[in-house]
Amino acid sequence: MERDQASASRMLDEMRWRNRMLVVASDREDERVDRQLVAIATHSAGWSDRDLVTIVLLPDRGYVAPDPSGGLVDAEIVSSEAAASMRRRFGMADDGFQAALVGKDGGVKARYDEVVAPETIFPFIDAMPMRIDEMEQER
Repeated sequence: MERDQASASRMLDEMRWRNRMLVVASDREDERVDRQLVAIATHSAGWSDRDLVTIVLLPDRGYVAPDPSGGLVDAEIVSSEAAASMRRRFGMADDGFQAALVGKDGGVKARYDEVVAPETIFPFIDAMPMRIDEMEQER
């Protein structure tokens, strides 16, 4: 169990300052998780432009999906203990569905109790100082 927690911490630490994350958690196989993944896939270019990684946490496993267009096909699977560790790190409940937008600094920036549209997330991210700097450097 400690190895799984260390693995989860290491994985998240490697993404810090490189990636934003949308962490999606559910206490069961949930059609809302599927709807969230479809919404992300349909906006995969914007997802990638903003350096977003999708993390899905279920009771018996988790997924880290860097490719927004592929859903969970090419995702890295993490153990239930690592998924539980990630839930604790981001202050996510063990029941129901929720999503958390995590900034590159590793802090939770927004929480959602339902499927969140990328069109809702993108303006929020684009107003962040770090993202503004990124967009200026891209010009």
